[in-house]
Amino acid sequence: TNYELANTYARLSQQSAQMGLTSQTEIWRKKAIWAYLESLRSNCGYDEIYFNLATTQAQIGWIEDEYPGVSIPLPNGRTVLETAEPIGGAITNFSRSLRINPLLRDAYLFLGNLYLRNVQKYRDPGILLFQHALRYYPQDRDFWLNLGYLQVQSQQLEQAYQSLKNALILDPFYELTRRNIRALLLQLKREKDPLLEADQILNQTNQWIQTKSWKELRSAYERLFHLLPPHFQFHLILANAYYELKEWEKAEKEYQKALKIDSRNLTALNNLALTYRQTGKIAEAKKIYEEMLILNPNDTNIRAQLQIL
Repeated sequence: TNYELANTYARLSQQSAQMGLTSQTEIWRKKAIWAYLESLRSNCGYDEIYFNLATTQAQIGWIEDEYPGVSIPLPNGRTVLETAEPIGGAITNFSRSLRINPLLRDAYLFLGNLYLRNVQKYRDPGILLFQHALRYYPQDRDFWLNLGYLQVQSQQLEQAYQSLKNALILDPFYELTRRNIRALLLQLKREKDPLLEADQILNQTNQWIQTKSWKELRSAYERLFHLLPPHFQFHLILANAYYELKEWEKAEKEYQKALKIDSRNLTALNNLALTYRQTGKIAEAKKIYEEMLILNPNDTNIRAQLQIL
């Protein structure tokens, strides 16, 4: 009951903040802290209570364990002073939630953000935190990116290179990752690194598409597969270039490779169906449109294309 009351106070604080009611927001947040602490007295092994408590503490600036304490108004009209010594600050309570539940992804994100606010002080624990998070979430781009950033600050440049490379492999089109890689390669004095060449291709992609420079795009993306592991977008863009150049067989194969990675992608499915139609494979095209209709049953255009076929 106290936990749900605390969550209600927390939501009221969010509403007050959206309305610009600063003093009322602070009151609701303090009430939420009290109610989370009351719920912990009933169940001190519940990870979400520590997480929500830490989130609320961070909102009022209670980050460290060294904190003067908070005077909190109680539902019965009295006030109570909650001090830092038995409670701990946001960093401590995010850490407690992770000790109970190391799969709590948001706790890594929130705690990591607190560490990133003060890199000089929390660089080393931040590195350990993201390394631990990646044991459970190795496909998380932001964890790799943050780890790489902190490793650069720690002058662990080779480790940072690998972390940023992993972030790039997961999401090659994320500009922040590529910006960090460019800065790191300057520090490492690597002017002919494969990641730099990949970055140049990715930077040029939109211009090639806008100017319909399909031959240049095709050559660049055929090269890109030698620089980075296969990615859905690489296959899709290369397939589109083949399609525009009327290299139907190559386009078909690339769309199929893309769909092996993401079988529900409507763009790739639609373009594959168009490729089949260009080569007279009407039965195959119909099958693709039927798959698309299952994924998006209200799309009248798909129904129209099926009717035509």
